[in-house]
Formats: sequence, C-alpha cells, structure tokens
Amino acid sequence: VVRPPPAAAPRPRPPCVAMGPRDALALVVASVVLCSSMDGAGALLLTPRLRKAAAATAAGIAAAAAVAGPVEGALAANDAPAVQRKAPPLFGIGPRGRLLGCPRSGNCVSTSAVSSIQLYGSPWTYNEPDDQAWDHLKAAVAEDPLLKVVDVDDSKRYIHATAPSAVPPQSLDDVEWLMFTDSHVVTYRSNSRARVRVAGTVLPDGGSHKNRLEPVRKRLGLSF
Repeated sequence: VVRPPPAAAPRPRPPCVAMGPRDALALVVASVVLCSSMDGAGALLLTPRLRKAAAATAAGIAAAAAVAGPVEGALAANDAPAVQRKAPPLFGIGPRGRLLGCPRSGNCVSTSAVSSIQLYGSPWTYNEPDDQAWDHLKAAVAEDPLLKVVDVDDSKRYIHATAPSAVPPQSLDDVEWLMFTDSHVVTYRSNSRARVRVAGTVLPDGGSHKNRLEPVRKRLGLSF
C-alpha cells in the first residue's frame, strides 16, 4: 500500500496588528527602506525592532510635514515618492481672476467659497470713486495693528497681509483683498496656513477670520 506523503504543516502567518495613521505610514516606510526583511512568501516581518525604526522614520516625516505648512501629509522633496500631487497654492489670485476659495477642512472665510455657507463671506460694496476707495482700503489695512502687509499690487488692486493664527497660535493666517472696479465691490479671503486635528476633526477658530475682517470693513464704512 502506497501512502501519500504527509501534508505540510501550514506556514505560520505574522500576527495582525491594529494600526493608526502613524503606524500605516511606518509600514510604508518600512516596506520601501527595509525591503530586505521579506520572508519567502513575500510577507513583511514587522519585528519589534523594525517597527520601532520605521515608526521613528515616520515620525520624522510627519514632523517635517507639520512644519512645511497646511498641506497635511506632505513629504520633503528628497523623501517624495515618484508620483506626487502638486500642492494647492496657499494664497493669491486664481486662474479665473478671483481670490481662492477655502479648503474643505480648515478655518477660512472667502468671498469665493460660494459652495459653503459656513465659509462664504459677502463682498463689500463701495460707492466712492475707484482710486479713492482703493487708497482708503490700503490705509485701513495698514492701520490694523494685527495685520502685516506683505504685498500691494496697485495694477491689480490686490493686497496680501498676514496675521497671527488663533489655532494654532504659533502659525500665520493669510489675509487678502481684491477690488473689482467694474462692479464696485471688494472681495476678501482669510485662511489659516496650518490646522490642528483632534480625533480626525479640525479644531475650529471660533470665528477669528470673520472677526479680523470686520474692523477693516467698519473703518471703511462699507456695507455687504
């Protein structure tokens, strides 16, 4: 009687580990940098030492991304993957000749955020001559002690300033104005460069952006 050879014992699988966002990033870093730690079946062996090293690398990347600005999860240029999404601009005039809108998750107010009631701000209407209204706007922004003027473009009637953020307090907000002489309105935008997330939710700013713009509007005597 010819007996079949005994069946091979099932190969033990690495234990499953519950991962948070940092652990997931650590896994990616480990698989790229430490690909030599693969077993015969192609399974990544996350030993305690390997996981500790990968987590430290991931923490360094996350810290660099936090300093870089509001684009969450951004990588330094030397650490970037082969295919990389282009980061959206933080401020400036968009391709349609208007100020930018607001990111979906973040603290911001803009006259261009027409798809969001919470983030939209109504333009200011002026009734005086264009040049006079422009001079008054520049003076009102320059007189505000919380605003630091960065750029003034008289040809485009555009002003860019910065102000300390409410959340997080160590960051900056970009505050902008753009005047349209054909419709006699002043558009504006105020956006935080950085955001703080707790349990996946962005901490609100308590209305700091709208409160910052209101003194400028009242100084000009403009209406919505």
